[in-house]
Amino acid sequence: MEHASASAQRPTCSTESSNSSGLWPISDQLHLWTCATARSHVLLRHWLHHYQQQGVRAANAHVIVHEDFAPPHTVRSARHVLESAGVVDVTWQPSVNSTVLELLKLKHINTFIREGLPPDGWLIFADADEFFVYPCDTLQALRRAKREAACAFQQDRVAEDLSSILSVQANPPIEQQYPRCAKLRALLHANVQGNPLKIALLRARPWGQVPYYYTAHRVYAGKKSIGGFPSGSGNGCVMLPRFAHYAMTYEAIELSRRRVADGYGFSTGSTYMQTMRLVVPCNATRNGCYQFAPTAKVESRLMPCGEGCSCVPPPAER
Repeated sequence: MEHASASAQRPTCSTESSNSSGLWPISDQLHLWTCATARSHVLLRHWLHHYQQQGVRAANAHVIVHEDFAPPHTVRSARHVLESAGVVDVTWQPSVNSTVLELLKLKHINTFIREGLPPDGWLIFADADEFFVYPCDTLQALRRAKREAACAFQQDRVAEDLSSILSVQANPPIEQQYPRCAKLRALLHANVQGNPLKIALLRARPWGQVPYYYTAHRVYAGKKSIGGFPSGSGNGCVMLPRFAHYAMTYEAIELSRRRVADGYGFSTGSTYMQTMRLVVPCNATRNGCYQFAPTAKVESRLMPCGEGCSCVPPPAER
């Protein structure tokens, strides 16, 4: 199929549409990778839909599903979500301890980059609770700045009613279930002190090198580094708007609880321990529910949601 002219292909900006992004021009080269727990299959459904809107084709989605000691019907539900979305590159990871899983995740993403990611491709490596957004000028900004990656800061999404933290539902859209934003995590002066910077988009071969993830926040390509902790130098990235981070759901809190029980993040100051101190179980009459602890003072952490402007995709070629 021949490409239309550059002007015809250029997406336009719209504050009323959330159906696409500035990555549509590279859809054929855009690859999405994650390692998710089967227990979060409803969240995974929303996540796959979100990245489809960002320009990711089902054939370019690569998912490892951790069975996570889940009952068989939960694993079947996760399988159904992936099949319904048309995802065919799925690997099933047998249940392991959280510490083991984190090491495997880095090993698997780096293997994929070396062996599965086309050299002219672009990579989105996102956890299932991370919904990156890409303004219309994302690719132009990368070219202007001569950068090989884009980064963004997490922004926690919370429900309108802060009295309970419930499970993610299939409907309505997840941003309607969690319409408010709060600054709950940052390097300093936050409920959860941790690194909010993530690499949202990475060229497959930055500076001609095969990159590898040293941590979930930092990539090395040859002798150069991308990401890491926030710094004034920009971390080798073009910075994107804050992205929706759905870590304040019942499933996410339960995942933190299991990780603490597994001994992952041994320090009492680990992000998972801090997360568990943010919440308390709901009253005895409600199962499957957490609520924010009074000491969390979430109301004081509320802030405007900053996903930025989305794009209307270019018209289909006739």
